[in-house]
Amino acid sequence: MKKSTILAVAMILAGFGVLSLAKPRFSPAPSSAGSVEAVDASNQAAAKANNLSGEWVLDPSRSDMPRMWGGGNRPQGQWGQAHPDGHDGQMGNHEGGRGRMRLPRHIQITQDGSLVSFADSTGAVLQEIAFDSHAPAPAADVIRRTGQWKAGALEVQREGRGGATFTESWSLQDAGTLICTTKIQGGDMGDRTMKRVYQRAGVKES
Repeated sequence: MKKSTILAVAMILAGFGVLSLAKPRFSPAPSSAGSVEAVDASNQAAAKANNLSGEWVLDPSRSDMPRMWGGGNRPQGQWGQAHPDGHDGQMGNHEGGRGRMRLPRHIQITQDGSLVSFADSTGAVLQEIAFDSHAPAPAADVIRRTGQWKAGALEVQREGRGGATFTESWSLQDAGTLICTTKIQGGDMGDRTMKRVYQRAGVKES
């Protein structure tokens, strides 16, 4: 091979080397599994800082109390008062073919691991909110939703009737006060926000 040819090849290879060095190096995008673990870690940290566990009693004087819930000709009661069906508390709904029991005025919340469980005064679990991908499978008779901790509140979204979107958040106002805020967007009645205030059982309002 002629010296001129060898020199030309060497110059071309050197040029590729310069281009290779000049090419910006990007960090690989995080894997899907890595993203999930990061979200789990964030939720776990927020859960430890904002533990909702305890026994709570609805405070009607500080809560938004709609006159009527539901529709049709079925008798309805007011929030926080006894209903003809034997339950009291918030509006029921249907998810997965099952009717959701109204949360009673007196609820027990247990926050453990990846779950926040809501039970009545007898300890019977009414619903759960899972905020971690490692949460165990739900029992067949318990409603399970997926939530996420945002700015110190456990937030859950669900679809309602008429295309409405419900965003429900649970947070501590202080050690003795639990706030549940429900924002409703869309649907037949338009956008609105409702608040329920719970007092820790045995703690008097200051």
